[in-house]
Amino acid sequence: MGVSFTIDVAGDYILWGVFDINTVNDYNVIVTGYCTVGGTDQPEQAVFRADVDERCTVAQVWHVTGVLPNTTVKLRAKKSAGSGTSTVKATH
Repeated sequence: MGVSFTIDVAGDYILWGVFDINTVNDYNVIVTGYCTVGGTDQPEQAVFRADVDERCTVAQVWHVTGVLPNTTVKLRAKKSAGSGTSTVKATH
């Protein structure tokens, strides 16, 4: 789950990821939002730890340099464990 887009112009970029997280029946779970640029995971992550059913919006900013034309960017989220029905989505 997530979004992918292509950067068409070479350069340096500021990328924003905003993750709308809703944990349902997942206790003590960590949800991580991350960014991949040209197949390389960026080291910074957006992190949310839920102790009970909770909802939160977390954000992270990535500064990437030397991006070449036709580079694919992916924003993704994953949870650390659990069998609940937690989601990452925008309902606004």
